Amino acid sequence: MTDSGQARSAGHLGEGAYKTLTLLETTGPAPLTATHKRSMVLLSWLVEQELVALRGQLMDLTDKGREALGQARSAE
Repeated sequence: MTDSGQARSAGHLGEGAYKTLTLLETTGPAPLTATHKRSMVLLSWLVEQELVALRGQLMDLTDKGREALGQARSAE
């Protein structure tokens, strides 16, 4: 896991990724700066893994992101 809180695979979310995806699940689309600790590295990872989609200046949770959250919660 890296300092920004992402994990090496979408199946194992780090704290930052989990918090960011949970925020998006709760609030809906959010500004790009709403990532955990405003980490551009984390945002890039979330987009690369297709867990979030960018829509202009907003990010939104994808179906794959919802699945990853469900997997993370069932692993707790």
